[in-house]
Amino acid sequence: MMLWRILPVLGLLLLTCTHACLAADSTKVSVFISHTGADTIGQRSIEQLKRMIEASPDYKLAPGHEAMMRVSIASIGLDTGKTDGLRSALSTVITMRNYLSYEPVEPQTWYPIFLTANLVVIAADGADRFASNILSRIGAELERYREDVRKYQ
Repeated sequence: MMLWRILPVLGLLLLTCTHACLAADSTKVSVFISHTGADTIGQRSIEQLKRMIEASPDYKLAPGHEAMMRVSIASIGLDTGKTDGLRSALSTVITMRNYLSYEPVEPQTWYPIFLTANLVVIAADGADRFASNILSRIGAELERYREDVRKYQ
């Protein structure tokens, strides 16, 4: 008898929690990570960056065609002939999806919006720091872009 009274409340609670979880996820900024490189340090850095994005309250990983932000990383080991050397160079470019309507005569509608680029050399133990720096850079560049949009509206 008591179960029949509690069941509707539990159903409503479950529905509310599910809606809140979906709504929270939809406010996350979608990010696509692209990596080129066979070096161990670069691969470890990318794996760490993806883990940090997945654990982040602000970002989520998404396929390239759905993502708002794109982080393209190329890495190369600096120790000649080794993929598992002591140092790697990582080049990063962060772009944002262009939401302008496509116009054939307007090149600014064809390409993604460039936000920033950098090149770093990291040691074998630098994957966590690299991933953390890139994650903060995504947030900083997105905020800078939003400020520029507000300023020029």
